[in-house]
Amino acid sequence: MTDTWYQACKKVQDIGLTLPQGVIGPVADDEFGILHGFTADGYTNREVRDYVENVRSRLLQVPDVAKVDLIG
Repeated sequence: MTDTWYQACKKVQDIGLTLPQGVIGPVADDEFGILHGFTADGYTNREVRDYVENVRSRLLQVPDVAKVDLIG
């Protein structure tokens, strides 16, 4: 699995080059997996939380995704 994880991390880092200026990430970490951060000016904390919970639900439907933690 180590080589597979290494290849996945490289691909995630390559995607970072295509993101708009000012975006921080994406970050792939051997210990934690892939970390995503969300901000949304003009939305309430509840609206952002609802959106992120929807993203979490969708990620858990991806094959081989076993765990998605929300922090914040």
